[in-house]
Amino acid sequence: MNYITTYLNDICKNTYEIGLKSYKEKLDLKLESIENYIAYLIEKKERIRNMIDSLTLKLENKYIDMIDYTHVNCAQEIKNNEIDSIKAMLNKMEADYARIEADLSQQAEEKINTETECDFIERISLVA
Repeated sequence: MNYITTYLNDICKNTYEIGLKSYKEKLDLKLESIENYIAYLIEKKERIRNMIDSLTLKLENKYIDMIDYTHVNCAQEIKNNEIDSIKAMLNKMEADYARIEADLSQQAEEKINTETECDFIERISLVA
């Protein structure tokens, strides 16, 4: 009977250790995936920021050209399809930028939670 108890205890302990190890490996993969996604978002955010800067400069130049061309002397609304198109593109880029900022914030929080979970599993495996 003592052999059976010892054998069952060893099986339970091995199963527990294998489960913890497997879960830790999954968490490590998840953490790596989160870090890769954060790097991708940062790169994409930089590209969009450059596009926003470019569109803003293009819009400013269009306004200056329109003011020079039409000889505007006082404040008035300038209507131009090309300017409206640039504004629409700029608004879309700014919306994308805001979405990326929100995604980055969410992923940073997810990374912290996953790291905490990894630490917790590490502590459990030390006790086991």
